[in-house]
Amino acid sequence: MKKKLLLVLLLIVSLSVKAQKKYTFQFVRPGSGFTGGLFFNGKTETYRYRVYNGNTLLKDSGILTRVIPTTGLEVFDGNIAYEVFEQRPTRVITSWSVSGSSTRCDNDITIGSGDCEVNKTGGLFGQPSVTCTTVRVSNNNVLKVSTNNTFCRKESITLTSNSCIPQQTISWYYSLDNINYKPTFLSTSTTSGNSVILDLKDINIPQSYEGPLYFKGTVSITTGLFEWIESDSNIIIYNIIPCSPELVQQPTSITTSCNYSEDGSFAFSVDRDLVANEKLIATLYYEYTTGYDLATNPQREITNLQAMSDGSFGYLWSKDLAPGKYQLKYQTLKGSGGINPTDGSWASIVPSDEFTIGKPSKVDFEVTGSADQNCFTVNDGYIDISATGESSRTFLYQLTKDGVIQFFNGTSWVKYEGSDIDNETWFPFTNAQTTRISNLNKGAYSVKVKDLEGCLAKQL
Repeated sequence: MKKKLLLVLLLIVSLSVKAQKKYTFQFVRPGSGFTGGLFFNGKTETYRYRVYNGNTLLKDSGILTRVIPTTGLEVFDGNIAYEVFEQRPTRVITSWSVSGSSTRCDNDITIGSGDCEVNKTGGLFGQPSVTCTTVRVSNNNVLKVSTNNTFCRKESITLTSNSCIPQQTISWYYSLDNINYKPTFLSTSTTSGNSVILDLKDINIPQSYEGPLYFKGTVSITTGLFEWIESDSNIIIYNIIPCSPELVQQPTSITTSCNYSEDGSFAFSVDRDLVANEKLIATLYYEYTTGYDLATNPQREITNLQAMSDGSFGYLWSKDLAPGKYQLKYQTLKGSGGINPTDGSWASIVPSDEFTIGKPSKVDFEVTGSADQNCFTVNDGYIDISATGESSRTFLYQLTKDGVIQFFNGTSWVKYEGSDIDNETWFPFTNAQTTRISNLNKGAYSVKVKDLEGCLAKQL
């Protein structure tokens, strides 16, 4: 009795081991069209497939030919090959070639959980098994990565797919988070060209966005030669950086205040504000007799721009420029530091339009007439003067007698003894460009003339 009981226990243990879950991988080869098909008429077709669980190789098929293979296959029914594994297949790599034709693409397919379903017809000993099914799809590594993968949102990029199966079509999608993909409404295929140009302004990238831009394709096919499902391609990543601000308003010059001064300036505006930790490095060039070169004190590190009424963002250069012709170059920089004006990067930057810092007309005057004091009447001498300069400006004069600045008290000129000499001793012309300085007694006089902006003429 004890020996029989032991045999029964061993049988139960053995059954429990054999009853573990099995996974069936179903490999679907092309259906109709093996003879007289688009590619296969009179040609030898070969397949190879490798099945993995993670990085663990479950099956390496060797070479399968168009002749029905049996080696290594537990079941082969027409164009469907079945493999049974004790680990769930998660990945299959297939390759396909046709004699007399170029090698087609390798397929690297990840089998998602949605591709596995319970086989309710029962597995070993009536246990349900899981069937992981994959069908013939194009290479999922179909998108080519450009060697230049950094762009700003105002540029265009070329999306390119590999040429695998001639009927293959790639519909392109994009995402900023690699989760939510949106259509570009562009596609590539071997029949319409494997490349397409995407203008990044045509997709929804926020103006201030910087970071990765993901692309993937939905791979589909139009021929009846294959069992087919749509498959997501590999993902390619581009890097989006802020576009260099574009000039909305070319530099607008501001003339110097006087003919002889160096306080000119200019203003310009660009189409976007600066982002966090970004600065705009502006470098100014002056036209010397030998050509353009760096201006005096030529560079500004701009960290703030002024919002303008037209939606642009402006900057006013400090008032320290001499009259002359100028050009502006700028580039943006994130982080600390600057860009030396002699750095080689400036050479490739297109300058702004040429602009000229002007200067007003020179202030000048002359004595047009005078009369000495009459010996019988005091304080009846005069000096007539005429001034020229900027036409929109009025003129003022200052009178000095025997080296002492004079003040007119309403009846006569007297020595100035106040504390606001610059404002209280300058008197406006009685006409636009001429005036008579009256009520003068005998003495040696000199006159200074300036315009309303404080620009001085020569002294008599």
